[in-house]
Amino acid sequence: MAPARREPSLPDEILEDIFLRLSAPADLARAASFRRVASGRRFLRRFLQPRLHPPPLLGFLEHRGRGGFHQAEPPYRSAPSARAVAQAVDFTFSFLPSPAGSWRVCDARDGRVLLSRSVSAATAFVDLAACDPLHRRYVQIPGIPGDLLSSSCPFAPYHDGVEFERFLPQDSGDEKDEPSFQVLCSVRSWYSAVIFVFSSVTGDWSRLTSISFLPRRAIKDPKVLMRYYACGCFYWVNGWDGYMLVLDPRDDMKLSLVELPRIQVTQHQGLAIVDAGEDRLDYWRHTSASLQDMAEQWFWAGEMAAQDHPFA
Repeated sequence: MAPARREPSLPDEILEDIFLRLSAPADLARAASFRRVASGRRFLRRFLQPRLHPPPLLGFLEHRGRGGFHQAEPPYRSAPSARAVAQAVDFTFSFLPSPAGSWRVCDARDGRVLLSRSVSAATAFVDLAACDPLHRRYVQIPGIPGDLLSSSCPFAPYHDGVEFERFLPQDSGDEKDEPSFQVLCSVRSWYSAVIFVFSSVTGDWSRLTSISFLPRRAIKDPKVLMRYYACGCFYWVNGWDGYMLVLDPRDDMKLSLVELPRIQVTQHQGLAIVDAGEDRLDYWRHTSASLQDMAEQWFWAGEMAAQDHPFA
């Protein structure tokens, strides 16, 4: 009797290229026979690129008060997925070192949540943890070493006008399967801004970049700046100073001051930066109660230097 004919197998790279053409994540979930390939970190990183498969709105994490996950509700088409996520994921972060209720959400990106445990956000000496709430795993992150902090911004540990902000950059998108990540810390004073970076590969903090606000004191109060992420960049803005701080990961983490167009913002209004698509930025004036229907469009000109006003 002739031996059974063996079906030819396709290399993983070809299978990945085939799966990238699937129109919806649900189709990918049904490919049970190829679970090893379809669940690999390298493939998922490619599959979930916004230009191929825009991620659905599942909800948002609240960082004030007791926090919590606010899931998307009908009529959003993603409501069933959001409900499944809310049931499967531990958004109470009970797996973190006790007392669990002492942890506050700092940021969330690429399925990872950054939390801190501190009474005051305006101090460098806090407990930090980066966690995967789906699999209930976490990594505790050491504080910025005192000698590194004092040599980069000697006023930081002593000045009430200094603001510390920890957040997560976008995933690098490389092809490595290792679950490495980075954490950024912005240290802003009345005189300058310094960005530090923590690498999970080395386990160390290092000074990344900095910028001076002198001699014109372009940023009057660093504590009132709000951070936004749009078009691949981080923006800190309040609308009163006439300038915003921009961190561009696409340009070697360049830190720039960009002059804002003339915007009428009252003391009770804020300014939000949003991604309008096609490398365009919108800014919205808003109050603490609701967004107002006032928007103007900015067009990004990536070839122009920040000081040359990259908006038209």
